Amino acid sequence: MYWGAALSNEPTGCSTLLQFAVIIDKINEKYGTNFTEMDKVLLQMENDYASQDKWHSYAQNNDRKTFMLLFEKTFQTWPLLAMNRMRTSL
Repeated sequence: MYWGAALSNEPTGCSTLLQFAVIIDKINEKYGTNFTEMDKVLLQMENDYASQDKWHSYAQNNDRKTFMLLFEKTFQTWPLLAMNRMRTSL
């Protein structure tokens, strides 16, 4: 999918998203890759969790089973947090 064309009708304030989409399109063309919107979502999720000190602490101070229980408990709220972040950044 060509994201640049798809996003060209976005409201003002989405220029960073549009620029990112154009960069991804160029990478896909040059290297024959097929990065998608889902790749961006998964990367954002990883970055969100990795940037929080509490998750570093959970990983260092708990066994894998306990860590996964904590993760699963909060994972369901991530989409709501992401949507709120996107709304406030526009």
